[in-house]
Amino acid sequence: VESKSSGGALKDFAGIFEEKSSSGTEVAILKSRMVLANTVEQLNLTTQVSPEFSIPLIGKGLARLMGNEPVLTVAQFVPKNRYLDSVILEVGEQAESFSLFFADEKILEGSVGKRYETDDLIFLVSELAAQPGQRFVINKIDELSAITVLQKQISVSESGKQTGIIEISINGENKNHIKRVVKSISENYLLQNIARNSAEASKSLEFLTRQLPEIKQRLSESENSLNE
Repeated sequence: VESKSSGGALKDFAGIFEEKSSSGTEVAILKSRMVLANTVEQLNLTTQVSPEFSIPLIGKGLARLMGNEPVLTVAQFVPKNRYLDSVILEVGEQAESFSLFFADEKILEGSVGKRYETDDLIFLVSELAAQPGQRFVINKIDELSAITVLQKQISVSESGKQTGIIEISINGENKNHIKRVVKSISENYLLQNIARNSAEASKSLEFLTRQLPEIKQRLSESENSLNE
């Protein structure tokens, strides 16, 4: 009589390292607070900037058609006064210069690339491309609100059926800003994924270490059974 072993001693532990997340799970993780919170912090998305136009829809449309859309990137806006959550930036006559207003009162004169700290706020403009006199409304919102806004702006889906390829798209008008956001979300997702996989591998290794004596015992029993 020939005896055959089916690997019964190890079958209970098979697949420990083979678990894979579904695309639906990965989509949910990409849009999760733990991933987007890092992007919000890195890109200062708690600061919202919008240009002012004398005739909003027409002015905005004309600027876009002429390729002359005003651009402002605020790297830092930290109000020290809780009422100072909305200010107006006006582009100056000199290159890369600006003035900052709160309730029609000038509170700061500055230039691009310089960090300013006053009794009222911390402020830094990293990019400014607009005609003199152009105004921007700058609002400060809390982190949770910024995450919610970003979740509504981005679309995450699987490319095709069961391909495992995830696509990210964002609705917006500033191409450079969109590229920065997509890049940041992708990098933060990958870092989070690496950390998650490392934690799972660590737990699996810890589990196997605890079960090793039992595995050895069962293997020994299987060998003895085959030798009988």
